[in-house]
Amino acid sequence: MEQRHVAGVIVDRGLASGVLQLSSMPQRKDPDTPVKSAVAITVWPGAKGEQIEQLVTRRVEEKIAQNARVEKIRSISRTSFSIVYVDLDENMPGSQVGKELDDIALKLVLSLACRKGPAPSISSRILAIQPP
Repeated sequence: MEQRHVAGVIVDRGLASGVLQLSSMPQRKDPDTPVKSAVAITVWPGAKGEQIEQLVTRRVEEKIAQNARVEKIRSISRTSFSIVYVDLDENMPGSQVGKELDDIALKLVLSLACRKGPAPSISSRILAIQPP
């Protein structure tokens, strides 16, 4: 470049424009993305895996499936405990996720509290239904 002062002015204006644009950009943190999954863990000490599957896991899955916003249910049944994973509808507004999880938890507690059989206190053994 033969005209150094022209190049200097162009570089200075470019830097000033960049600084102004950077300072006017919105300062956002990470976007709010609500977790639309939950885990229901039920413990029944001493029960066999087959018992857990028949008497607890299937019943929990049925109660969770009654909710129209539930998209997918997966479960694991082992000796003494059951884990049920719940995925809610991805198109559901984030403000309703907590309400849906509360509804599911209430249905589970009421269902297991009414249960008759060898473990009447199983409702008090629901450890969690919350985002993983």
